[in-house]
Amino acid sequence: MSTKAGWKLRPETAMMSLGHDRFLSEGAVVMPIYKTTTYAVESFDDGEERFSHPAQDSTLLYSRINNPNCQVFEERLAYCEGGEACASFASGMAAIFALCFEFLKPGDVLMFSELLYGGTASLFNALLPEKMGIKTVGFNNENFQEKLKQVALSHKIPKLIFIETPGNPTNVMIDIEMCRRLTSKYLLPGLQPIIVVDNTFLGPIFQYPLKLGADISVYSATKYIGGHSDVVAGACVGSREHMNRLKRARMNLGSILNPESAYMCARGLQTLSERMTKQIDNACIMAEYLANHPKVEKVYHPSVLKVTDSDYAIYKRQCLAPGAIVSFDIKGGTKSSKKFLDSLKIFVQAVSLGSVESLAQHPHTMTHRGVSDEDKNRLGITDKMIRLAIGKEHPDDLVKDLEQSLSDV
Repeated sequence: MSTKAGWKLRPETAMMSLGHDRFLSEGAVVMPIYKTTTYAVESFDDGEERFSHPAQDSTLLYSRINNPNCQVFEERLAYCEGGEACASFASGMAAIFALCFEFLKPGDVLMFSELLYGGTASLFNALLPEKMGIKTVGFNNENFQEKLKQVALSHKIPKLIFIETPGNPTNVMIDIEMCRRLTSKYLLPGLQPIIVVDNTFLGPIFQYPLKLGADISVYSATKYIGGHSDVVAGACVGSREHMNRLKRARMNLGSILNPESAYMCARGLQTLSERMTKQIDNACIMAEYLANHPKVEKVYHPSVLKVTDSDYAIYKRQCLAPGAIVSFDIKGGTKSSKKFLDSLKIFVQAVSLGSVESLAQHPHTMTHRGVSDEDKNRLGITDKMIRLAIGKEHPDDLVKDLEQSLSDV
């Protein structure tokens, strides 16, 4: 990045102005929101030139194709992640669907890590096979090699490998480097799949999938990037070639992020590091408290992993922090879960995560309701699991809320 400072800025500094030339906006220190639907061309020739490459980064024609607020947000997120380019979308699910729409066709194979956000799981397990004729194959760390060999032996090459790590809601780790290494071992160079990592839980501050062998990072920017439960957005980061293809798909699907939401996401990146650091500090305190509580059977948070746990080495190798999602199994199943959740005073009983306020929910009946009972039980998403999305309140108050709610169980 070329700056007036004369050196490459740290992301926390670059987020204050990257992509926004204040003197092209009447000196406005803060980026304005561009509400316009369409953009004037300077001449016939200019219009012809712009329409020859409508989905390219710098082209402004119509707000379904591009807008300045998206351009700034995309430049900033790509800078944080270390990617060449970024494409923003109306939601995280819109980003994931665009990936499937652009890089898969009927008859192709998609491999995916089995523990996923409920919406992604529904897309992969139902919509893609039933509506688009795409074969989907789930895997975990232990069976990835065998599943990959089985797909290859069936004379089908996986076109896309989708990884969510840490996985929602148990924080299970998937080894990104292992997936890349094994695809390189078993598949020819020209037949390598695109590896996509959902980096919502830790990125773009505490995990860098592109450096670990992934081709694309995908985000629900609704979560930590937006950070205040007031914007719905998604994004992908990767090579310019891949992002140009996704922008073309976005143009055809009509799933671009709107200008106001793009503005809010760009602003969210300015405080992301501070917010996530505080939330993660709080999460570690909650995890430790719950791990020592007699009414809690198990805590799912990387901070309480033991050296002997299978996920420990992966966590230490690919994550820079444990994240702010703390799930736990409460003794007593659904009855205790209901009593606990209904007794909370500070935690808000709601889905989503990444916001400044702390949220609590019951994955078995809420976010992962659409996952079959067989799969939920196999993946550990039982009726006794509670998921906490830790915010930035004072940790003493959060602990007291957990304490009083558990006392009612």
